Amino acid sequence: MLSPDLSSYMDSVLRESIDQIQLDRDYISANQKTQWKDIVKKMALYIRSIVSELYKADMNFVVTNPLDQSRETIDVMVGRVQANLCSRFPQSPPFTIHHLVNTLKFSTPGDLLPPNLSLEDLVDLSKGLTSYKVRSINLITKEDSFGHAENVFHSVPRSLNGNTSTRLANVYAVRFLRVIDRIVSVQSNVDEVNSDLKKCRSQANCSDDKPSSDVTDSIRMTQISWIAEDVNSPKRPNAEPADTDRVIKRSKSITKLKHKSTSDDKAESLESLGDKGGV
Repeated sequence: MLSPDLSSYMDSVLRESIDQIQLDRDYISANQKTQWKDIVKKMALYIRSIVSELYKADMNFVVTNPLDQSRETIDVMVGRVQANLCSRFPQSPPFTIHHLVNTLKFSTPGDLLPPNLSLEDLVDLSKGLTSYKVRSINLITKEDSFGHAENVFHSVPRSLNGNTSTRLANVYAVRFLRVIDRIVSVQSNVDEVNSDLKKCRSQANCSDDKPSSDVTDSIRMTQISWIAEDVNSPKRPNAEPADTDRVIKRSKSITKLKHKSTSDDKAESLESLGDKGGV
């Protein structure tokens, strides 16, 4: 199950388009033989084929959204994902197209298929998530590695009415659909992103223009008038003029320092005269 044969789920047109996107690592319309408006329809049908034929999921299996407790069947979930893909991106693919095709071909490392298990195996949903897969990237070799971590917040939910066991096929089909749903839940398509990048490049190329002579475009240093002692601050328009005996702290300190140095000089002069008189 780690490398499923997908040839029976897509035709040659879709296969060539997906292979070209993986080669270019992007959707480049000049390299595509088929327009996107035709590819997106085939891609939507391919998603349903993966869920119903590869996973062989129960289309009437009820899926519960853990965020708002809303419910929908796998069949409704597939239709919603198909509608989002086709209605949001009818003329140009989402800018996440490379991630999308890698997921559709199971090329992206992940947890979309059970390792060493059969999709027909049963799992008890009442046990909750006891562990989850953790992905780590080696910063030196750039290799991906996966491990399982224990869910420290695990708690067994209340007993549910009826049978809580289901096939792994349903669990992994829902996981696959949620990944696809997140990938296509974006706003920008490839054409919009390329247009924005083109504008940025054109603005960068125009940076060699001569500087404008307009002084309003430059920064000028101007003297602040109310810094002077005899001018009131604009924040205190009704304040009385400062007394001549009261000055700014810095000016006062400088004045004291000057007086002190003058007094010290006079004292040294008197001492030197006294020494000479004594001799």
